[in-house]
Amino acid sequence: MACGRIVTFATGLLVGPMACGTPAYIVDGPASCAVEDQNAYVLDVLEAYYLWNAHLPADVDPAAYSSPASLVHDVRIGVDRWTRVADAARTVTLQQDGKIVGLGFSTRRDLAGRVRIAHVVPGSPADVAGLRRGDVVVAVGDATAEELDAADAWSGAYGPREPGVRVSMTVERAGGALVEIEIVKDWVSLVTVPYLRALPLGDGRSAAYMAFESFVEPAIAEIDAAVEALAAQDPDVLVLDLRYNGGGLLDVAHHLANRILGRRASGALFYRARHNADRRDLDFQRRFEDAGPSLDPQVVFVLTSRSTASAAELLAHGLAPHVEVVRIGDHTAGKPVGFHQFSFCDKKLQPVTFRFENALGRGGYYDGLTPHCPVLDDFEHERGDPDEALLAEALAIARGEGCSAPSRPPAVPAFVPGPDDGAFDELLATAPTPSDQP
Repeated sequence: MACGRIVTFATGLLVGPMACGTPAYIVDGPASCAVEDQNAYVLDVLEAYYLWNAHLPADVDPAAYSSPASLVHDVRIGVDRWTRVADAARTVTLQQDGKIVGLGFSTRRDLAGRVRIAHVVPGSPADVAGLRRGDVVVAVGDATAEELDAADAWSGAYGPREPGVRVSMTVERAGGALVEIEIVKDWVSLVTVPYLRALPLGDGRSAAYMAFESFVEPAIAEIDAAVEALAAQDPDVLVLDLRYNGGGLLDVAHHLANRILGRRASGALFYRARHNADRRDLDFQRRFEDAGPSLDPQVVFVLTSRSTASAAELLAHGLAPHVEVVRIGDHTAGKPVGFHQFSFCDKKLQPVTFRFENALGRGGYYDGLTPHCPVLDDFEHERGDPDEALLAEALAIARGEGCSAPSRPPAVPAFVPGPDDGAFDELLATAPTPSDQP
């Protein structure tokens, strides 16, 4: 049997690249793609590999569920908001190609409860149509923002996730001007490093600012190009903007960690993954590697929000034992767990299979990582602007001025789904089959 590639058996599936001598994730595949057989397969996987398999309900009847997704939703435990069944083709396109079908923007609420444009993907349909960060969404189609709020209808406001769908919007610009915008859904190529710049600190030292959006495979080339550009400036501190980063592939997170701290921390533990009590033989770890030029800053400022999740949280948590990490913004999402993917029929089962620990043995941050300096998102400035609130706070602390924010930020109104948020459901902290042992 070959090592280092995905291997499919007639009666089972080995998930992820396999290393010689590594314990494998092997489960007999479904007898057929009939719903009951798919449900039985999903239950077999969960009973074997689910992190909380000891807490699964007893006597689950696969025939009682209309789909694998409904079975998963019913049996996963309360703390688990993430185990799911995904569309296989969309998952591969997102994780491997970094592409989604959508409009190319995300939204967040401001302190007043208004829906604001938070990020526009460069080159996306939204960007081409002229949508800007900070725009206030007044209406989508014939429905006003107030009507969408009252009906709790934001998740369906932008129509199906298909190319060619036209979406009309009314937005309010700074100064009160109303602008009508029409956007047509299409394939969007994610730009994982949309903002990058070097900033002087005024005392002979400099800061590097890098916004990083998602841990998909194409990000590796963007990471390498960004680090090479920033390393030429020999920055003293790094400001890593992860405020809208929902996670992704752990191999990409490991690569970014190496490019940040690889030379200084080479050989030190980045993270360890712990499985359920029945499958501790699958536990694995990743160590920092000197894989080329790295930034090796004195301090890493991580800009966070409630949307900072999964592999993004792992990166901040895994760096902390090895370099001073200062988190600025809001609490993170609280997803201290990882996933493996099990392919069957036209689907991928993505169960939580392990939990993270950093080099200090710490994990379990289900309530999110707490910011050292709490600051509300600033929609009035572009990210990367030294006057933008989170970046300005990082630069001030780097100059020795201390955190100017209150001990607790005001409560921000509830999250509102954006047009492309559903496209990122497949973006979990996903690992290949372990290739090393703790």
